[in-house]
Amino acid sequence: MNEIKPITEALEELMNDVKALHHLRDCYVCLANGYQRARALSFEATRKEREFWKQVLEMYPELRGEKITHAVGAGVYIKESDIFTELNKEAE
Repeated sequence: MNEIKPITEALEELMNDVKALHHLRDCYVCLANGYQRARALSFEATRKEREFWKQVLEMYPELRGEKITHAVGAGVYIKESDIFTELNKEAE
């Protein structure tokens, strides 16, 4: 794994909010009349997630254009590979 870039506590809390909103959305989807609330939660989670990544790229402009991911409690890092890259290597 590449070097983990630390992020601020405020950004960590923002990503925690996103994950909580996704969980709450999943709970509302299971309710009989929870569709409208689940939809609103999904929009809010997407808005906050975009804000998170925007702020991360402002902190680390060298990560722009890279496949990056968030490590809970640690920060962000560049993904070394994804499933498609691994499958292509196996096929060769």
